Amino acid sequence: MSKMIPIKVAYDFCMQNHRMKAVAEHLESERKFTFYFDEKVVSEKIVPSGDFLTDDDCIRDLVENYCKDHTGAYADLFKRHSDKVRLVSKTIDFVIESFGTNLQTHVTVEKGKYSFKVNENNGDDVFSGSFRAENFSEVLEKVRIFTSILGEISKEFSENIDELSNDRVEEWIKWG
Repeated sequence: MSKMIPIKVAYDFCMQNHRMKAVAEHLESERKFTFYFDEKVVSEKIVPSGDFLTDDDCIRDLVENYCKDHTGAYADLFKRHSDKVRLVSKTIDFVIESFGTNLQTHVTVEKGKYSFKVNENNGDDVFSGSFRAENFSEVLEKVRIFTSILGEISKEFSENIDELSNDRVEEWIKWG
């Protein structure tokens, strides 16, 4: 049985020379939401534990409430100039727990590109990739096609594994 354990979601924004970041950290019994402006913490909120599905709503509420309740340059950007704020990236960190193995997973979403990196706890085995896509359903479709192609050639690899793994050059010239 597989289980997904959320760790963190972060959004990076920019406006001209300013950088903003909204982060949701999943702690043991709660979630901590932090809003940064030019690397300075401008707002924090602790809420009960939950899953990734509500993080976006909480982040949006945190930023909106900050803008309603405060004055000054940070709040003014979103009140008067939100049309000039641009999303740079979204990152998601989680653990996939499956049959006693924990896989650390990091996903980065940028405009038109989805990248991921999965590694075991010990860090020895790493699997990574990236897809050009406009939304996550397009990524899933590309992953489905990719894995079905791998599944089809897996039989051929299995039948020829001895030939594929036999390295005649390595027999002749050893690794340095």
